[in-house]
Amino acid sequence: MKRILFKIFSAIRLLPVFLLFVSLSYCQAKKWKLETSDTKMMLGINSLDNLQLLGLSNSKADFNWVQGGTQLPFIRKVAFQEKTVQTMWKFKSAQEKHQDGVTLTLVFTNSFPSMELTSIWYATKEHGPLRNTQFIKNTSGKTITIFKPESIDFTAKLPGDKTRLVYINDDASIPDSIGVYNDLLDKSYSKTLRISEVQDWIPFMALNEDDKHGMYIGWEWSIGRLSAKKNLSSINLKAGISDDFKTDIDAGEVWEMPPAFIGAYKGDFDDCGNSLRKYLFKNSMPALVRNDLSFPKAQWNAFAALGKSQGSWDPVESKYYPLIDDIAPLGFEELVIDIGWWSSYGDPGHIIVDSVDWPQGITAAAKYAKDRCIRFGLYDNESENLTSDSGKAERINDISYLIENLHADFYRSDATAGPVAAGTYGKHQRARYKEDVSYWSIKGFYEVIDSVYRR
Repeated sequence: MKRILFKIFSAIRLLPVFLLFVSLSYCQAKKWKLETSDTKMMLGINSLDNLQLLGLSNSKADFNWVQGGTQLPFIRKVAFQEKTVQTMWKFKSAQEKHQDGVTLTLVFTNSFPSMELTSIWYATKEHGPLRNTQFIKNTSGKTITIFKPESIDFTAKLPGDKTRLVYINDDASIPDSIGVYNDLLDKSYSKTLRISEVQDWIPFMALNEDDKHGMYIGWEWSIGRLSAKKNLSSINLKAGISDDFKTDIDAGEVWEMPPAFIGAYKGDFDDCGNSLRKYLFKNSMPALVRNDLSFPKAQWNAFAALGKSQGSWDPVESKYYPLIDDIAPLGFEELVIDIGWWSSYGDPGHIIVDSVDWPQGITAAAKYAKDRCIRFGLYDNESENLTSDSGKAERINDISYLIENLHADFYRSDATAGPVAAGTYGKHQRARYKEDVSYWSIKGFYEVIDSVYRR
């Protein structure tokens, strides 16, 4: 009996130690440290299953931009079966992969409607920020409508009263006399940058404290908005699609959130840019361009030089061959024949060359340039809606035709045809609302380029 009581007593006495061990193990399993050579980040899951940013600092600057932690919220509401439903995300699993840096994959679930959210964080071994991508899988069996997703939404602590916000205007079609803005954060500071809407802004913001250290956010998408709003000694930073955005996720479909990144640096804004430049060079540039030291090329766009008259959109062969003879000795490495070298678009993926203006044909023009060590490019911009499968397929065939049949080394395009950037919504389109046309147009364009790379 005494032996039994002793064992029970010993077990009871050891119980707090055991519980402490379990508690510590539980906490450690829900905290993750990620770092590049200059940015350190701590992520964690709290008791409510919320993802939190617990630490953000530069490896050489002793300041935590998120003292006390800040929540990284997911989509808060959806529409399901004609009702608005508040989400309740629950942490499910975590996995770390160590290969060319660290990739942390966090999975969350929502019970009603049934969804799975995957948040992937990547830390390179070298300079640069921490990059996050999110994916939402609809496992409900029916269509779900999501609203106003934020790729970045967190609150940072300000280190002092000399903190400035740096952001950049890219002019677009509206010249900007300042260009690079450097605003001191006053008591009621608030700034919203509209990306590719009216006046255009680079999707990037950087905080800097007295040219000593700082942090920054960036957004890898073409249309949306970034915002910064100060509240006493902190500032809320957001990057996402427009505030009125909504889109459908069909049953079984996986929806991709536009990627975003967060970084911290020591020094002034130039130091910030230099760190980010190295990261973008390695991670956001095609391998061909990154590894071939001959890039960037000296390119001649022959829009004006080949036109029948000044400002003409109709290039002619009679001016082409003399131009090649003139620019080849000067060291030009690429030439592109711009808009108007065709007589009609013909069938999808079969552009008909203007045989009157180009009697020897485009393949002969390509050979003439390549024989003189000049890469040959062609312009094409048919008005396919990239919000539809048929539009994407046609554009893939068009680009492939330029390369495979007309022997172009590259192609040039822009948004003059409208649908390439704007698309449409409704029947036979992936975009269901006017609010999600820009998202699915951009997504469609990326799918086209990825497909052409593979092909």
